[in-house]
Amino acid sequence: TLAVTFASDAGDTNTFPAATITNIENFSIKNQDDNDAVTVNFANISGEALVNNNLSTSDVTFSNLAAGTNVDITGNGSLANGATTITHVAATTASTIDIIGGTTAGNISDSQASGSKLVTTTITSTGAANTVGTVGIDSTVTALNIDATTDLTTGAFTAAGVTTLTITGAGDVDIDAGALGAATDVIDASASTGDIDVLAGNVADN
Repeated sequence: TLAVTFASDAGDTNTFPAATITNIENFSIKNQDDNDAVTVNFANISGEALVNNNLSTSDVTFSNLAAGTNVDITGNGSLANGATTITHVAATTASTIDIIGGTTAGNISDSQASGSKLVTTTITSTGAANTVGTVGIDSTVTALNIDATTDLTTGAFTAAGVTTLTITGAGDVDIDAGALGAATDVIDASASTGDIDVLAGNVADN
């Protein structure tokens, strides 16, 4: 595991080294700068399997993630999480975002830098009740899965291409801050035992 912490400083930028890195599977990035974002570009990195936006209070971007790389967003129930922006390489067909430990805030954006192969996104909630901000899913994604072992509350979803939303787990899922897209005409929560709050879009337009 490579763990990097960006602490508060007097500068205007945080820079992750543009070095060639191989054979490290896990990356843990903590951005606690007062107002500066951090971008970790994986274009020169190979072998990553898991990246964790770990207890960050300012924004973190993971770009050019290899296919199959999981993204964790970790909170502790008290600090205000910063935003997480994720982009995947063109070969990626599925993405997984694990929300862990009691996040309290932070918008999430998950997309593919180029191409249209990304068709499935899975979001999990574990460790404690989690709250995040708005969630933006790539318009190429048609299947959105939410597996909530613990309660999950989000801001509005932007997921224009999603046709099927599947919710599982024992946790409550509250994603009704905004209406889902008109394309989402299948919502399957039959395998969930939690309370589900969803605002359907205008599916008559579909």
